[in-house]
Amino acid sequence: MEPVTIGVTKEYLEGASVNECEDYGGLGAHFLDTLYEHINKIHQIDTVTGATETNGSVRTRSIQIAHELRHFGVGENDIVIICCRGHADQTVVVLACLLIGSIVAPIDPELQHKECVELIRQLRPKIFFCDLRTLKQMERVCAESEITAIMVHFGEQQQYAIPFRKLLMTRHYPEQFKPVSVDQPRKKVAFIMATQGTNGSPKLVCLSHHFIFCQVKVFLNVMELPEKIISYYPLSWVMQVVLMCLCFKAHVVRVLPGAFVERTACKLIHDLKVDHAFLNTDLALQLVEHVAVRDFNLSSLRCVFIGSLTTTSHDIKRLSHRLPKVKFTQMYCTTEVGIVVATPPEDYPESLERIGTVGKVVQNCKIRIVDIEKRKDLDVESSGELLVASDCMMLGYFKNIALTKASTQEGYFKTGDIARYDSGGWIFIEGTISDLINVEGTNESPREIEEIILQHPYVKDTAVISDEKEVVACVIVKTDAKLDEDKLTKFMSDRNLLRKPARILFMSDFPTTPLGKIRRDLLKQDVLTIKIERSTDHLSTTSC
Repeated sequence: MEPVTIGVTKEYLEGASVNECEDYGGLGAHFLDTLYEHINKIHQIDTVTGATETNGSVRTRSIQIAHELRHFGVGENDIVIICCRGHADQTVVVLACLLIGSIVAPIDPELQHKECVELIRQLRPKIFFCDLRTLKQMERVCAESEITAIMVHFGEQQQYAIPFRKLLMTRHYPEQFKPVSVDQPRKKVAFIMATQGTNGSPKLVCLSHHFIFCQVKVFLNVMELPEKIISYYPLSWVMQVVLMCLCFKAHVVRVLPGAFVERTACKLIHDLKVDHAFLNTDLALQLVEHVAVRDFNLSSLRCVFIGSLTTTSHDIKRLSHRLPKVKFTQMYCTTEVGIVVATPPEDYPESLERIGTVGKVVQNCKIRIVDIEKRKDLDVESSGELLVASDCMMLGYFKNIALTKASTQEGYFKTGDIARYDSGGWIFIEGTISDLINVEGTNESPREIEEIILQHPYVKDTAVISDEKEVVACVIVKTDAKLDEDKLTKFMSDRNLLRKPARILFMSDFPTTPLGKIRRDLLKQDVLTIKIERSTDHLSTTSC
């Protein structure tokens, strides 16, 4: 079935078609060649260690690590776990794996232990690359999973683990290195990525060489001639993988930061003249509202890509007001299909007039919006489930054929997200099906209530949840601010909010994914589940 075209031309809901060659030999061979073309150009700057590395250095070190991996018996289709913060050596390991045809599986260091064990048991990797903070964690996970694997660590000498720097030492290898050639990049797995698991345990997604190759092309299309990029996302986020691979492909310098600190981020942008930044919405708001914005010259910054968290129209206004010369661009992407919707630089002014949009459909991609129950295509301005078909969709969920089949409808991936489009082809994301709240017997998106609550100057974050009995607004108040239920209820009434929550619950924090998305499944368990507590005062024993 073709994407819905009622009310708009087909091109609005189907991105431009771009024919890509498929004889590039896979990502490893392709990137080895592109790095050589600009061998003396700066590739990455590790701001924690102060190390600056050229394309030639990345290329040479990656070949060395590829040789060492082969020496350890790691080869094609073997799974390599990377669990550490972003740094220069991490980049080298990823490229080395692609050179020998191994599969890279990044694991977020902040993942809950139980979920981490579940993922490792499924993956059964041959080798781990960890830093000192995650080494013991991965050793414990392996012990619980009954897995024997090689452990390599970035850092000082550790018992039972191989120091990474030792892999770069004296072993002699032939001068000519031949990377694995991938004949069918559409079908060969390059990465296995875990979903965020906002409504349940993370799922493992198999992504092909062609998936990443096409996503790099899409990224370059929605970015404005980038020169230096900085990202505070972990490698376990699919777009961070694409950003890393983009820097193998194009002459773009990748700035590797440490933990996010507002003043440090401003200083890095100022000192290194960063022009593109990748932040989630919360970090972007923290950045623009910090006093350091006025202490440094941020004129080099042209675009900040925000997302991964719910972004309200109020957020966009705050960001644009504080840094009016910066484009705060949203995009919609999933692990399974990559970037689906984004705002091209030339369309940014128009996007500001359509508050709440995440952009238009990108190249090599098409969408449908269908009725959640009847599964029929919907008209303009009607909300339903977003379905996506792309030239580079996932190969499937790792070793789960049933789940893979259940995730599609007539060749389209069922995102589980609620969206609508307007007459100009702009796409609006309104939440997820699993987040729908029960209001007087009907399911509605909590977005309207949440947007009103977030406008209160004392509110830091909110999540509206429900069951068959009640709608509850969970609220986090800003530090040192005081707010009670009566005042917040009045605030909502003053803004003509018709469907107010039956109860407001003030909390200190929410359960979240490593990327900061609210785990609504866990929140519902904590707030809506009736807990039965037994007291020993009501128990008695009888003796004969």
